[in-house]
Amino acid sequence: MSYIVIKNIDKYYGKNKILDNINIGIEKGEFVSLLGPSGCGKTTLLRIISGLESKNSGSIFVNGKDISKLSPAKRNIGIVFQSYVLFPNLTVYENIAYGLVNKKVDKEEIERRVNDILDKVDLKHIKHKYPKQLSGGQQQRVALARAVVLSPNILLLDEPLSALDAKVRETLRKEIKTLQKELGITTIMVTHDQEEALTMSDKIVVMNQGEVMQIGNPEEVYKFPVNNFTADFIGAINIIEEDNNRKIVRPESILLSDKMKDDYKKCVVKELEFRGAFYRVTIKTESEEKIYVDTLAHSKEEYNIEVGREIYYKIG
Repeated sequence: MSYIVIKNIDKYYGKNKILDNINIGIEKGEFVSLLGPSGCGKTTLLRIISGLESKNSGSIFVNGKDISKLSPAKRNIGIVFQSYVLFPNLTVYENIAYGLVNKKVDKEEIERRVNDILDKVDLKHIKHKYPKQLSGGQQQRVALARAVVLSPNILLLDEPLSALDAKVRETLRKEIKTLQKELGITTIMVTHDQEEALTMSDKIVVMNQGEVMQIGNPEEVYKFPVNNFTADFIGAINIIEEDNNRKIVRPESILLSDKMKDDYKKCVVKELEFRGAFYRVTIKTESEEKIYVDTLAHSKEEYNIEVGREIYYKIG
């Protein structure tokens, strides 16, 4: 049996079914992302796991024990919310120590554990500052430290990086993943960000309209989507009719050339979109299909790719 077993979970709001027979197994120490569009039920599922939301049916087991009827306080679960929810009148140190103080942990033990986690999240130099004096990234580190200092069995992250700018998000992704692996905490994160899920997760649970669409590691979910929703939601796709077969092809799996070669076919460049390290090229085939191709930036000059020019393509 998996460390966490989410079994046959249903959830209704009135007559609206929000979660439909959700079944997920999570191994101890795994980092799992619940990935899907807004309104797919991923946050509701996270709240049911935490005990903050009731379910209509089903069970949740942790290490073989049914925790479904336990109060949130008795589930030993740490939660980091999108909005941080820090106490404005407490310092960084006091915010992190708050839960330990409430549990009446020995003062020396509190000091040891808080200082240890401050080191791990690189906040020791600002431990006497207040939340209003911190950047968004620093506030998120405090919220994370406050959750993990309690040594929870499970860590739940509810869109923890969505309020931050791109550069800070990228840095914190790595820090959260490193800390999670170091501490070995089984972690479940809600996100609608495909890149976030792909780079941070051991396992991705793709959800849509209250149902699980696919479960797998990032490479499996990206390379071998089991349906059109998963294929389209995680990265861009082309649906190509070829030799009476319908194929789903990623833009980076198509090769371009300025010369006719074996197995290459003629096409015309319709659009060019610069995306930094690569160009997204829209081509039109002889059968009038539009296909998206991602090619490295230097290929534009190498193959003389210009709008209106005739070039050649091959599905790799």
